[in-house]
Amino acid sequence: MTMFRGFIENPGPFAALEEWEAFRESMLKIEPRTPDVQAFIDEADAAIDRLKSDQRGGRAL
Repeated sequence: MTMFRGFIENPGPFAALEEWEAFRESMLKIEPRTPDVQAFIDEADAAIDRLKSDQRGGRAL
């Protein structure tokens, strides 16, 4: 769990797409955009891309 003006909990590795999208939206609201905040946004973007790819059947092994 990471603290930014309160607690925003990172989704777990098996979290649903909606959880990652909500987490990303929460992180985008944080100012200033520090390197730590940007790293969490990047992590969320990667997870969202992976989950969307999985839904389309593009699962990479």
